[in-house]
Amino acid sequence: MFWVHVIMIGLLLGTLAAADSWASPWSDEDSRTLNAPTTELNIDEAANRAQQRYGGQLISIRPAEQDGRHGWQATVLLDNGRVKTLFVEARTGAVSDRRRRN
Repeated sequence: MFWVHVIMIGLLLGTLAAADSWASPWSDEDSRTLNAPTTELNIDEAANRAQQRYGGQLISIRPAEQDGRHGWQATVLLDNGRVKTLFVEARTGAVSDRRRRN
């Protein structure tokens, strides 16, 4: 009977040790290799960023890519009557002038 208890305790300890390896995929050990999911700006948030940066009235906004970055191309009618085309990066929310491609 003594050996049965020793075996049972050994199995229990082995199971607990294995359960430790079932930790969250975002644990400290794994954080060096895994990146947490990121959130990107939706179209409304991108429009708000463009208007906050330059004021005026939003004319249009559409999905765009600049220098390999996903984002939004926003066209804004400024208060002085000029039209400004902007790029709002979806991942960071950074707003910059849209570069024209020839």
